[in-house]
Amino acid sequence: MEKLIPETMTQETDDIVKRMAWMAEYRTPATANHLERVRAYVSTLAVAVGLDASEAELLSVAAMLHDIG
Repeated sequence: MEKLIPETMTQETDDIVKRMAWMAEYRTPATANHLERVRAYVSTLAVAVGLDASEAELLSVAAMLHDIG
């Protein structure tokens, strides 16, 4: 399978995605830690279905964005 994470995906990019997602998450106390739980579930499922580490990481980052919009 071809590499899914672009070479330009850096720690800084990951940090920006996390910060954007956290801004959405902390609108209400009820959503606190929701993103971390979703990210953990996605990571676990990715490994369970046999995805490699880079694919699992890409899905984990994407999972952080699921509530933005």
